[in-house]
Amino acid sequence: MRYRKLGRTGLSVSEIGFGGEWLERHDKEASVRLMKYAGEIEIF
Repeated sequence: MRYRKLGRTGLSVSEIGFGGEWLERHDKEASVRLMKYAGEIEIF
């Protein structure tokens, strides 16, 4: 995994993130389906 500096914070973060904070507002089955799909697709 590749990392980059986050602005002027000096923090090192991964280039790719899922952004799953919103998953808690959906049912478990939908969340699991989406995570599985995200793991299967090729981004590059």
